[in-house]
Amino acid sequence: MACRIESGSAPDLSIADQQLTVLKQDSNTMRHIEDCTCRRIDYLSESLRFAWQELQDRQTVKSKPD
Repeated sequence: MACRIESGSAPDLSIADQQLTVLKQDSNTMRHIEDCTCRRIDYLSESLRFAWQELQDRQTVKSKPD
């Protein structure tokens, strides 16, 4: 939204303040989403590492002679 400034009138800063507030809220929301996504990726990575290690352990047990 562009603010039009008419000659001789003061700009309406309340609109700019409202837009700034919305941008700050959007930024905080995006930061929160990013944090949650990073935590989820870390969790999934750890789960995958655990599953891979368990699979390797099972393969090792199967390949050992009795």
